[in-house]
Amino acid sequence: MTNDDYQRVIADRYRLVDRIGRGGMGTVWSSWDQLLERTVAVKELHIVGEGEEDRTRLRRVLREARAVARISHPYVIDIHDLVEFEDRLWIVMELVDGPSLSQHLAGEGPLPLHRVAEIGLQLLAALEAVHKAGALHRDVKPANVLLRGDGSVVLVDFGIAALADNATLTLTGDIVGSVDFMAPERLHHRPTGPPSDLFSLGATLCVLATGTAPFSRSSPAAVVYAVAHEPPFVAEHAGPLRPLVEALLRKDPDERPTAPDVAVALRSMCGPTTVLSPPQETRQQAPPSSGSPRRRLRWAAVASVVAVLTGGGVTAYVVGHSSKSPPQFAESANQAPGEPGTPTPKETATRTPKETATRAPTGAVMQAPDKPNEYWVFLGDRYQRMWVDDGDHKAQPMQEPKPLSNWSAFRDLPQFSARIDAVMQAPDTSNQYWVFSGDQYILIEV
Repeated sequence: MTNDDYQRVIADRYRLVDRIGRGGMGTVWSSWDQLLERTVAVKELHIVGEGEEDRTRLRRVLREARAVARISHPYVIDIHDLVEFEDRLWIVMELVDGPSLSQHLAGEGPLPLHRVAEIGLQLLAALEAVHKAGALHRDVKPANVLLRGDGSVVLVDFGIAALADNATLTLTGDIVGSVDFMAPERLHHRPTGPPSDLFSLGATLCVLATGTAPFSRSSPAAVVYAVAHEPPFVAEHAGPLRPLVEALLRKDPDERPTAPDVAVALRSMCGPTTVLSPPQETRQQAPPSSGSPRRRLRWAAVASVVAVLTGGGVTAYVVGHSSKSPPQFAESANQAPGEPGTPTPKETATRTPKETATRAPTGAVMQAPDKPNEYWVFLGDRYQRMWVDDGDHKAQPMQEPKPLSNWSAFRDLPQFSARIDAVMQAPDTSNQYWVFSGDQYILIEV
């Protein structure tokens, strides 16, 4: 966006006043509705293009937004209008004048137990309304919960929500959630439903009460493994909330408590003076082991690719690891000469000063599907395809480095066009990969 975008008028009605947020799926503007003379929030979705995939994505988002727009509930954001303008979709919503829970936590720290329980009940009521409308949120987290002036909360950002009965529309290439709050069944391509949102609610309650996510790890890929295979960590000072959170975070959706059971547990933790706004009736409005020898051989090959490209300073994740063992990382930053991953004097001598100065740290390595000797290597904001010889594991470039923005899945996602931190092959697939950048991830199909 340029300065010219400020004061733009969308569809001859909504004047953009100030940019108040930006994420993987869109930019949010404080805007003025010139027809009704009121302040609103306008979300500009980053979905552009004229290809069939782009049209499919647009249809999906339109269906999602229409589902949420039918919901009238005090704890769910009101959607006023949907506008297709200049090949983009703009969602017009109420403007909530208050911080997100994540911003509140950053300034004030964890909340008292009775306050966490109160917020939990309000979010639970919001999710029940969303589920009754046939939709799922899929990204419940503190950053997507806003605080009103009266202390109540409102669930926002349905940019990645999907209708429960809309299985024919793909998520490939879209932001599909936040690593620390996702349900494990989504990783395994299993059916998702209301229990998936309750899992995210449990992770959110844990953060509100303790200040720490239950699967917090040093990298996004490690978080994914923890969500799928490891028990949550809920600090003891969560008190009586702890067993509820642990139950909500069970790996099997069928073993998680139901919404009514969660409500009973949360009400028991509310203080005697706590007053909750009564939920309004929702009305529908018109529109692994250490791995096989072959797998270990591949790791040696990938390490060779990384060492050749970077001369150390590597954090690489090898896709296709056994589901029974944690992700394998090679971390060789600031190594002394002679340590694994450090280039030999001969290798260093063959590089020109320009090559040494311009090489970017490698963020991730991704094996090409059904081509065991070919890999994509991500270097800062660029990527390159490499061939690795079976015998000596020497890596040879198959192409010149290209900007990440050339890759269609990343083109309209600024964070992913800037860097890729880690890649993991999706379970039970041969050509789908989870790609991580910062605290966001997407699912791509190659």
